[in-house]
Order: sequence, then structure tokens, then C-alpha cells
Amino acid sequence: MLSITHFRFLNPEWFRNPQSKLELTLRLSRVWREAARLFITRVFPLNFGFGFIFWLVFDSWLIAGILSFLAFVVFELMILESWYRKRVLPQQKANIQTVTELVQASEGRGAGEIIDAIDQGAKLSMRGLANVVYVGIAAWGWEAFLRLAFPLMTKPGQFDYRDLLIGLRNIILEVDQALWEVAQEKDLLQREQMYQNYLVDYGSRVDDMDLALPTLRENPAVLKKMIELYQDQPSPAETNAKQQARYQQNMALIRSQLRIPADIFTLLIEKVRANVALRDDRRFYGYAMDYDLRMMILALAEALEIAPDQIFDYSWKELKHASH
Repeated sequence: MLSITHFRFLNPEWFRNPQSKLELTLRLSRVWREAARLFITRVFPLNFGFGFIFWLVFDSWLIAGILSFLAFVVFELMILESWYRKRVLPQQKANIQTVTELVQASEGRGAGEIIDAIDQGAKLSMRGLANVVYVGIAAWGWEAFLRLAFPLMTKPGQFDYRDLLIGLRNIILEVDQALWEVAQEKDLLQREQMYQNYLVDYGSRVDDMDLALPTLRENPAVLKKMIELYQDQPSPAETNAKQQARYQQNMALIRSQLRIPADIFTLLIEKVRANVALRDDRRFYGYAMDYDLRMMILALAEALEIAPDQIFDYSWKELKHASH
């Protein structure tokens, strides 16, 4: 039977273990629906449009098919970062807020109403996840392009293309900086308030795709240890600034070893960096609803008188049936 572990080759850090029954039936079943939605609303129209234009030019469906696929890939590489920042991310943030409001609205409600809230939250979660995963075409595609093109654009030297991918700014830098600032606060009451704010804003971080697994927000021992470590370390912002300086130095040296115009190379590297920076953003925002979804599931467990650690062994269909 096909399981999520079969997709571990896409990212060895994820999909390490078989998923819980509830995860498989509540969210994973929706992945295919969302993938179909993306294909129908984005992939197919673009490929068909490019294909039709090339068919008019070459009068050959084979040539048109090959060229339309290449044109589609190039188009998405060029446009996906903008699509993510202008459309996907704002919508994802709005959906995260909606799910938080669902948690608040379902407090003290019956099992049936909690079921409806979870169902709506899971739908928003998987729609957002499908979009941010799709953006991986650009997030990973641009680095693959740079890895292949770098030896052709530069003279043999001491640099690797990865020397130009340091000092990136993304949500994880913001998250780490916020926790470092908690660690530096001396006033205990103020530190506790900052810590609670951190949990609300950044606590829904996960180790794998499974609602049965606690989020970082539910592991205070891990966070306390991280705070202890940060007390005697430079700030993540300062470390990033040093990496930025190293990047600028590397860029200046590599620009003297180019086989192509320096301005074109600079524009290309800026495009690559902007897209590679999306990786951590995707991982953070893709699962930013997990804590709230878990809270609703645990509330459902209480309403149905199921042990919290056992509710994830039920299918979504079984829980819906039990709630009615």
C-alpha cells in the first residue's frame, strides 16, 4: 500500500515514520484533491496555452508538447516567487488566523461542532500546504540551475556556487532572533510575556507531517534548553549580518572570474537567492496550523471520552460517526 514514507526521497528529513491513522484519513486524503485543483487551475491552463501557441507556429503536437513543457518550467521559475509573496503567503496567513478563530469558537462546544471546525481547518491546512509545496519548483529549481550553470559562467577557481547562498533572510531568522531576545531579557515577568508571545507567533513548528506528533509549542523543555543556549551566543541577526558580509566578499571575487557580463550574473544570483530563501518559509508556513488543529482534535477526544494519545488511532470517518 502506498504510504507517505514512500515519498521520503523528496526530503530525507521528513516522512521518517508511518503516519497515524487520523493524519492519513483527515489530511493526506485531501492532498490529492488539492494537487488536482492546482493541476486544473494552473498547470494545465499554462501548458495548454503554451502548447497551442507552439502548435500554431510549428504545426506539430510533438514539438508543441516539448516546447510547451519547457516554457511552462521557465515561466514558473520566473513567476513563482512573486506568486508566493503576493498571493499564497497573504492567503496562508489569513487562513492561519481563521483556524485560530475556529479553535476559539469551538471551545466548550459539542463533538459535532468540533468535527465541523476540524474539517474546515484541515481543508485550509492542505490547501495552503499544496500551494507552498508547489512553490518548491522554484525554491529548489533555481539552485539546481545554478549548480549546473555555475561552472559555465565562471572561470575555474576556489569558489563553489553554495558560497553565494549564505546569509539568506527568511522566517527562520525571524523566529531564532525572537527566541534569542527572550533569552537576553533579564526581567523575569517581561521574559515570561515575551516567551508566551513567542509560543503564539512561532510555536507551531513540527518535526514531521503528522498531527499525532506534538508541536514545538508543546515541548517546553526543548524551548527552555534553547533559551539557555542562546544566553551566551551572539544574536542570529548578527550572525546573519556576518554571513551577508561574507556573501558580498565572495560575490566581489567571483565577479572578477566571470565568463558572462557581471550585471547579468548579479541579477541571476539575486533571483536564485530570493527563491532559495523560500525553503524555510515554506516549511514554517506549511505547518503553522498544526498546533491549532491538534488542540481541536484533543478537545474532540475529551468530548468523545477518548484518551488523548489514542484518538490519532481512529480514522476521520470513525470519529465523525462517533460524534453523531
